[in-house]
Amino acid sequence: MATVDVEEVMTITNAGSAVATDNVSCALFSGERNETFRRRHEVMIERRK
Repeated sequence: MATVDVEEVMTITNAGSAVATDNVSCALFSGERNETFRRRHEVMIERRK
Protein backbone atom coordinates (compact mmCIF):
# COMPACT_ATOMS: atom_id res chain seq x y z
CA MET A 1 0.00 0.00 0.00
CA ALA A 2 1.24 3.46 -0.86
CA THR A 3 2.10 5.83 1.94
CA VAL A 4 -0.05 8.94 1.61
CA ASP A 5 -0.09 12.04 3.80
CA VAL A 6 -3.38 11.98 5.75
CA GLU A 7 -3.85 15.74 5.66
CA GLU A 8 -3.30 15.78 1.92
CA VAL A 9 -5.78 12.94 1.47
CA MET A 10 -8.42 14.88 3.39
CA THR A 11 -7.78 17.96 1.27
CA ILE A 12 -8.08 15.98 -1.95
CA THR A 13 -11.19 14.14 -0.73
CA ASN A 14 -12.90 17.35 0.38
CA ALA A 15 -11.98 19.04 -2.88
CA GLY A 16 -14.07 16.50 -4.78
CA SER A 17 -13.89 17.60 -8.41
CA ALA A 18 -10.30 18.73 -7.89
CA VAL A 19 -9.28 15.07 -8.11
CA ALA A 20 -10.48 14.85 -11.71
CA THR A 21 -8.77 18.16 -12.50
CA ASP A 22 -5.50 16.90 -11.07
CA ASN A 23 -5.72 13.70 -13.11
CA VAL A 24 -6.23 15.72 -16.30
CA SER A 25 -3.32 17.99 -15.41
CA CYS A 26 -1.04 15.01 -14.79
CA ALA A 27 -2.01 13.48 -18.13
CA LEU A 28 -0.66 16.58 -19.87
CA PHE A 29 2.83 16.13 -18.47
CA SER A 30 5.43 13.38 -18.48
CA GLY A 31 7.98 12.75 -15.75
CA GLU A 32 8.46 10.66 -12.65
CA ARG A 33 7.08 13.33 -10.31
CA ASN A 34 3.79 13.64 -12.19
CA GLU A 35 3.58 9.86 -12.60
CA THR A 36 3.83 9.45 -8.82
CA PHE A 37 1.21 12.16 -8.33
CA ARG A 38 -1.17 10.47 -10.76
CA ARG A 39 -0.71 7.09 -9.07
CA ARG A 40 -1.55 8.67 -5.72
CA HIS A 41 -4.88 9.88 -7.12
CA GLU A 42 -5.57 6.48 -8.66
CA VAL A 43 -5.15 4.98 -5.18
CA MET A 44 -7.59 7.56 -3.80
CA ILE A 45 -10.16 6.75 -6.49
CA GLU A 46 -9.85 3.01 -5.75
CA ARG A 47 -10.39 3.62 -2.02
CA ARG A 48 -13.57 5.62 -2.69
CA LYS A 49 -15.24 2.77 -4.62
